[in-house]
Amino acid sequence: MQHPKDNYKLTIAQKIKKMRNHRGVSQQTLADASIMHQKTVSRIENGTDEYSKDELKAIKNHLDIANMPLTEEECNTFRGRLYYWRDLIRNGRMTEAKVLQDELEKITNLDVLYFDLPTLYRIFEVLFLMTEISFSSEIEKDFNIIKEKMKYLEGILDEMNTEHRYHYNCQLGAFYSLQNDNEKALEHYNQALDIMKQNKDILPNEEATLYYNIAVCYTDLEKPNRALMFLNNIPKKQAGYVTTGYSLGVDITLAINLYRIGLYDEAEKVLLDCLEQAKGMNDKLYIGLVFHHLGILHKYAKNWEKSIECSDQALSFFDEDTRYHAWALYFKIRCMMETGKLSALERELRQIALSFKKYPRYLVVLEALKYTIHLRRSMSRYDINAVTYLENVAIPIFEKRSHSLEAIDCYKLLEEHFGRTSKQKKTLETRKKIIEIYERMV
Repeated sequence: MQHPKDNYKLTIAQKIKKMRNHRGVSQQTLADASIMHQKTVSRIENGTDEYSKDELKAIKNHLDIANMPLTEEECNTFRGRLYYWRDLIRNGRMTEAKVLQDELEKITNLDVLYFDLPTLYRIFEVLFLMTEISFSSEIEKDFNIIKEKMKYLEGILDEMNTEHRYHYNCQLGAFYSLQNDNEKALEHYNQALDIMKQNKDILPNEEATLYYNIAVCYTDLEKPNRALMFLNNIPKKQAGYVTTGYSLGVDITLAINLYRIGLYDEAEKVLLDCLEQAKGMNDKLYIGLVFHHLGILHKYAKNWEKSIECSDQALSFFDEDTRYHAWALYFKIRCMMETGKLSALERELRQIALSFKKYPRYLVVLEALKYTIHLRRSMSRYDINAVTYLENVAIPIFEKRSHSLEAIDCYKLLEEHFGRTSKQKKTLETRKKIIEIYERMV
């Protein structure tokens, strides 16, 4: 493959000639379109004739490179715009990012001239697409477009420089994380971290971001102590800092891991601070997420009424067709169950099931509650349907969605049910599974 990195050294006229030949446009056609003589175009391309701004503008317009960076200064400016675009995406400012993308994606028309900038754009484009998916209400995600783009990048990996390889590993880590393959995500985030540490003179210092991404992977793997180790390496907030989606993400992740190891007061303090910041940003999603995690925190602390209140608050900020809404409903009803109002709960579940008919992928969460109520109401009568559903459907979903403590709650309920119905072997098997989950989390 002809590596075009050195094309930065070409003159503007030489670059125009290269683009003209690539587009299959003759000098005569270009001259006619630009209202000049063919010999003038020839002299311009060979660097033997001066040209006016109007002539150059007409040529660039016809070759569809009117706003493309051609000089070294323009290329450096464009690189800065690419990094600004990436930062908008990272901070969840997707409306602004989409506007800027329309300007930046035109760089792919200059593949014949450059390798560096178009490749950097394509790597950041993957981040843009993944962020769009993560903010989407769809729980079943179509990764086909992203997979195609990652496959293309993999095909040019040998041509990439250090900067490309660093960002490529960052996006590959995010790609696997989004698919819940956190082990592979960790592998690539650590590769990116190694590249950055060895090339601090030419790469941005982003240790904090990588520590956060690694912490998120350990959070999803439900290894809170490992997650906290990396979160504690992130520098503390400086005076005058501005709240962003990234900074809120760091703090919410910190709180999740604190309440998972039983530090409820400390986690609540962090979340209440996040709530004020999210309200200051007027960000509906983040406000809902903070209330949601306050609800989970109070559930684990057995503050049932407080948990119900926080889950109710979260529900008012989540759209009904989202996974956030389904999980907030789950935690609200799960805590209502602890108050002993089982008959009222069954009526509410029936109403919720009707409203969720349009979104059947979320019904598994509510079905788990239905079978949990069945077991609680008839603990001494063996219920094969409830047992089968909780063991084969609900518990695997809880573990896959990083809610292993909910899986443990189900196992404890089953353990009690097996004990009451004289299923000694099943009781021992269930107890063993509870221990295995705790050991995995530790």
